[in-house]
Amino acid sequence: MKKLIALFLAVILFQFVFVFVSCKKAEESLEPSIIYSNTDYGFEVELPADWEGYSIIEDTWTGDIYGEEYPEGREYVTVTGPKMLIRYPLSSEASKLDVAIMILNLSEWEKVDFMAGAPAVELGRNSKYVFALPVRYYNYEGFEEIRDIIYTKIKANENIK
Repeated sequence: MKKLIALFLAVILFQFVFVFVSCKKAEESLEPSIIYSNTDYGFEVELPADWEGYSIIEDTWTGDIYGEEYPEGREYVTVTGPKMLIRYPLSSEASKLDVAIMILNLSEWEKVDFMAGAPAVELGRNSKYVFALPVRYYNYEGFEEIRDIIYTKIKANENIK
């Protein structure tokens, strides 16, 4: 009988520990987040709370448009456009990567070839712009967090100036 009571208490204790750990993990996943909102192009990005103090760096993407007749016998023309980099506040070369978002108008998105065989990945769009992931790194330390932000936390909207 004592063994049965001890087994019963062990099961109860195990269930208590399991529920406590599960609740703690759920609580951690509900940490507050920070929203970066861009009204120039109409998108927002939800960043983890530890990104408080992030910075925005305006950069440029470059791509080629093929298949049309261009002056001087060229087969393509090179075009550029805005790229927004969201930088982790404590970033260094060896730490977290930037969240990079390319911004293209709808006609550019249909025509531009960024790199033979490796097109950019569309993340979202609104009535004026397509937001895309540049062809770039995937094997650096910290990419998993950036991947989660890029694929699940970027939302296009129509809040454009």
